[in-house]
Amino acid sequence: MLELDVSDESTHQNNRLEENSESKRQFPSIKLNKEFLKKNLKHLPLIAIIIGSIIVRIFAAVTAEGFIHPDEVFQTIEMVHYRIFGQYGWGQTIPWEYNSGHPSGPARSWFFVIILAGVYRFVMLFGVTNPLNLILSARIFLSLFSIMTVLTSYYFGREAFNKPVGLITAFLVGFWWFFPFWASRTMTDSISSDLLFLSIFLAYRCIKKIKQPKKRFTTSLIAGILVGLAFMIRFPSALMGFPLAFLIIGYSIRDIVVEQKKENAEKFTFKKFIVTFSPL
Repeated sequence: MLELDVSDESTHQNNRLEENSESKRQFPSIKLNKEFLKKNLKHLPLIAIIIGSIIVRIFAAVTAEGFIHPDEVFQTIEMVHYRIFGQYGWGQTIPWEYNSGHPSGPARSWFFVIILAGVYRFVMLFGVTNPLNLILSARIFLSLFSIMTVLTSYYFGREAFNKPVGLITAFLVGFWWFFPFWASRTMTDSISSDLLFLSIFLAYRCIKKIKQPKKRFTTSLIAGILVGLAFMIRFPSALMGFPLAFLIIGYSIRDIVVEQKKENAEKFTFKKFIVTFSPL
């Protein structure tokens, strides 16, 4: 009987040890989940702003009717349909801004038209052929593209001031009626402004935040490419590109001069140290 009791007690002890080991295994996973939740909860306000901005922009694109300027149709939609379906020929129906043979033209680039033609081609792969649905796809594309400005405004406000300012800025850009309304229009203004705003933010980072030459060069190169894309979509965008380039170059030269002054000062103090203690 004593032997049986001893064996029973040993089995109970083994079961307790196994339960404790299993509970210890579970605790690290709970800790990891808490850390994961803490990290993700920090981004929850921004995620909510982005999702809400997408919903508002899609609603604006779907409910948009007519046009606010004739260029939406005559210099964008009709030219896209000409590129896709060939329904318009040279001469009277092509605006002089696109006609390279016109004495005063061309004044517009085909780049924006080609982008929207690519959107048309992509949507047509899924069997969409109704012209109104194709126009809707272009508006939805432009509306979703403008989410880039919402994100840029958040990071711009956060780095220039603090995180609450970044969230407020992103909220205003995401939900203020003008931004979703204008983003859904098939005009060059909205998409070129999105690219320009991102290039301005990158230029700001080059000037204020980035000190390493390689990172500054890469960031400024991307900012220049974005300005170039904006220029290809809308020619007056170059008016913003030149000041940005001068600012980046000017601040880069200033930093080089400051570093050289520091190096010269260090060399001078080192020479003074040698001269002072050389007799010893």
